[in-house]
Amino acid sequence: MRKIRSIDKDMIQRVFTLALRSTAQLISYELILSSALLLVIMLTGSLNLTVIVESQRAVWFILPLLPIFIIFFIGSIAETNRPPFDLAEATNMIWPH
Repeated sequence: MRKIRSIDKDMIQRVFTLALRSTAQLISYELILSSALLLVIMLTGSLNLTVIVESQRAVWFILPLLPIFIIFFIGSIAETNRPPFDLAEATNMIWPH
């Protein structure tokens, strides 16, 4: 009986750790995407999509903000949980059963 309780305790601890890890991963990607969008809003000074598009007539924002665009692109791919960002699904490699 004690063996079963210790296994359950270890299982609960593992599930809780995995849930925290997955949540932290999603929050970190959301912060990256939000920061990139905030920079565009700060450049235009408006939340209006029409104003943002019209302010790019002279030069597209992708040119001066190329590093930010690359970070945004990587963050949006990571948000889909595809390899190599599929850490939530790859936990059995970290903690074998």
